Amino acid sequence: MYDEPGARGSLGEEGGASPDLPSPADSAAPEASDPPEADSQTVPIDLDRALDEFLGKWALLESLVDRLLEEAEGQIDAFQRALRNDDWETLRRESHRMRGGAANLVAVPLASAAHTIEASAASRDRTGVERGVSRFRHEFQRLTQFVSDRRSQQAKPESAVPRRRGCES
Repeated sequence: MYDEPGARGSLGEEGGASPDLPSPADSAAPEASDPPEADSQTVPIDLDRALDEFLGKWALLESLVDRLLEEAEGQIDAFQRALRNDDWETLRRESHRMRGGAANLVAVPLASAAHTIEASAASRDRTGVERGVSRFRHEFQRLTQFVSDRRSQQAKPESAVPRRRGCES
């Protein structure tokens, strides 16, 4: 999915681990009391770390984030459809793919939500998958808003950006 030359750093190498995520075997489905916004205090994407992973190639990172958002949006319905059909393999496979894509871009909360779906699907835990999909939707919305806000900030005219005293050019 994210195989552009130069796009894969240490997070995307074959056999490499996802950042800050336990392996599916180490993870159980979230407890029923866990809110979907469990990762809400974490930024949706670590831009500094992602930019470092992509060797400072901002345009490439932006295009890959846009692709991730497009695919993640479609996956929400696909996850729900697969769950209705008890298609555990599709849930596991597609959530694994989304986890990898999000982890490669250091969108850890979205990757963590996909990981929850993957682990729950592997054990055929319907409640865990439902909670994971709810959390995935929530994290997708947070990431979308974060990207939108960042682009709005960048689009402001330079005169609207406050300058520190003594830094006028």
